[in-house]
Amino acid sequence: METFDVIVVGLGAMGSATAYTLAKRGARVLGIDANLPHSKLGSSHGPTRATRESYFESPEYVPLARRSNDLWRKLEAESNARLLDIKGALYFAPQNHPLLNGVCLAADQHGLAVEKIDTEEAEQRYPGFSVPDGWQILREPGAGLLQAEACLDAFRDLARRHGAQLRFQSAATRWRQEGGASS
Repeated sequence: METFDVIVVGLGAMGSATAYTLAKRGARVLGIDANLPHSKLGSSHGPTRATRESYFESPEYVPLARRSNDLWRKLEAESNARLLDIKGALYFAPQNHPLLNGVCLAADQHGLAVEKIDTEEAEQRYPGFSVPDGWQILREPGAGLLQAEACLDAFRDLARRHGAQLRFQSAATRWRQEGGASS
């Protein structure tokens, strides 16, 4: 009977990253998923995911977002795949909107570069947009897109390279623990 240190149930973004990280640290890992890779039944499907540094909802997330960008770059280097495209993001809202205020607060607290763009300049730089009067535009250069399927492939390929066994179309129906961790 095969034994594992860890069984990861679900190999979407979080499960695949977990399997990779634990296998890289030397754990015997089994990852199982009831579906095929890149299934549309989970939350990790689709071509891209947005990433940003200026968390307007809560500036406390900024250090985590910055760290995640560093980790994506390390994963790119290890997997030899292009995963993260930093192109910047635009935020459009009426003056003093909570979104804009939150972006500015996060930028101020964490030294993020955020550019304020007036309506006329925005329409010249981005002719596809028609900005309503009284609106403000912010540009965050550190935002970008993750290539979601490539990220999943990188995690899974590297997990296998580090010894993890990944099984798709294998539903978790039961498990049991034998032995136990020594304290």
